[in-house]
Amino acid sequence: MPYVWLGIFVVLLIAEAVTSAIVSVWFLPGALLAMILAFCGVPVSVQIAVFLVLSLILLVLSKTIWKKALMRRPVENTNADALIGKVGVVTVPIDNLRAVGEVLILGQTWSARAAEDTPISAGSKVRILRIEGVKLICEQISE
Repeated sequence: MPYVWLGIFVVLLIAEAVTSAIVSVWFLPGALLAMILAFCGVPVSVQIAVFLVLSLILLVLSKTIWKKALMRRPVENTNADALIGKVGVVTVPIDNLRAVGEVLILGQTWSARAAEDTPISAGSKVRILRIEGVKLICEQISE
């Protein structure tokens, strides 16, 4: 039986090496420990139980560790979403009733609408709240 566990260990190791994703790393320590138990003469049922329990524990622990590690990183907006929260300057007065308005932000001119129906005059500074389609939804900020 030790050689069966050795074979399982080698197959899992090759599978892990060949793939670019983590697919069998949790089972390697279980196979190794089961092989050691087999060399010590422990019954096959105990070897299988140890293999399964250790593999399951490692799988669950690694999932929670990875989840915590990934949740620590703040989400960074990219592309157009990176404009949210930034400040721009109104170049064409924003008037929701007339459906006009433009904002210059980070060197780009965007169509804009006010978050509230209050018109915003040209030259005013606005904060980008969200993006709806190709229009920036903004609020006027005091200077």
